[in-house]
Amino acid sequence: MTQPVIPRWCGFNLTELTGGQRGKRFAERDFAWMAKWGMDFARLPTSYWALVDDAGLDDDR
Repeated sequence: MTQPVIPRWCGFNLTELTGGQRGKRFAERDFAWMAKWGMDFARLPTSYWALVDDAGLDDDR
């Protein structure tokens, strides 16, 4: 049995949205320099709280 060939990925984590602050965005320049350096993926970890609007939520849940 031969060992399967696993592709070698080269990427980067962009963590702008992991802290839950609303209104932040990923910077286009980050993707540009990643491509220039030959990286072929970006992982975008994101906090749920960065995506929702909690204005209608009350504290008495």
